[in-house]
Amino acid sequence: MSTAVRSRVFKISAAAVTAAIAIGLCLFSQDDVSASIKERRVERLNAQIENVYTDEYQQMMDTEIADERDAKERTVDSIYTKVNPYGTNTTSMYVYFTTDQASTVSYTVSAEGYPDYTANAITSDEAAAAYREAAAGDADGSGNVGGTSTASQTTTVSSNDIASTEHEFLVLGLIPKVKNTITLTITDTDGNATTRTIEQTGPKLLGEEEVRLEQAVAPRRIHGHHARQWPVRDSRQ
Repeated sequence: MSTAVRSRVFKISAAAVTAAIAIGLCLFSQDDVSASIKERRVERLNAQIENVYTDEYQQMMDTEIADERDAKERTVDSIYTKVNPYGTNTTSMYVYFTTDQASTVSYTVSAEGYPDYTANAITSDEAAAAYREAAAGDADGSGNVGGTSTASQTTTVSSNDIASTEHEFLVLGLIPKVKNTITLTITDTDGNATTRTIEQTGPKLLGEEEVRLEQAVAPRRIHGHHARQWPVRDSRQ
């Protein structure tokens, strides 16, 4: 092998080794950078969360919401909404409007590929007090308190006790990153119902866990028999 050939082989080998080292350093650097990015992201999220749970932030958002909401009259045809208004419940939406006649409100959240979620809105302090009183004094024997079902929030509380002309409440159960259709059913004390529909894309969650609406519960044996298996619905909050 001539000197010139040996020189070329040596240069090629040296270049290959150098490239291998560079690739290794690059891969190591990428892993290191990726870990650093994740660490900084967690730090930013922690700082964001810590900021949200302060009196200053909550008061700031309260003022912002009131200013936006009260900028014009809010009726069933100009409903005010704001997703996750106080930064503490990502899958919630604040709703505010007024009606001429005292009414109750229920809502259904629908999203393609997911089961509907229906609940009664607690739209006033008086309604909240009525529900608390029912919860304290009435258990229907089926695990529901005050006649209220965790799946659909049907209730035995009188509509006259919870009807109001001012409606301020949170819609719960938005599905992240998909189009949600929220149907409001507004029923006055004479039984007349009005519906309004709001479309809202659910915001991205801080975490990346899979959305889970039902969780299988393994059957258990009671006195030699299998107990009935019930699905447990996640709160979607």
